[in-house]
Amino acid sequence: LTAMAAQIVNEVEDRLFPAPQPATGQTAPVRGKVIEGTLIEHGEAPYQHKDDNQMSYFVTLKPEGGRPRTV
Repeated sequence: LTAMAAQIVNEVEDRLFPAPQPATGQTAPVRGKVIEGTLIEHGEAPYQHKDDNQMSYFVTLKPEGGRPRTV
C-alpha cells in the first residue's frame, strides 16, 4: 500500500506542478522525488481544503519519523 500511495502522491504533484518545457527543445529531466510513508487519509476535497475551490483529490501520508504531509 505504501508504494501505491507514493505513486499517487507523485502523480498528484506532477499534475499540480508540471515540469516547465525547456526553450532549447531538449527534454526535461525526469523527476525522481519519492515520498514514502503510512497512508493516513485520501479522497476528494476542495483544493487546499478551501470550500470555495474546485474539488480535487488529496493524499495524506506520514513519513517515518516525520509529520503528516497532504498533497
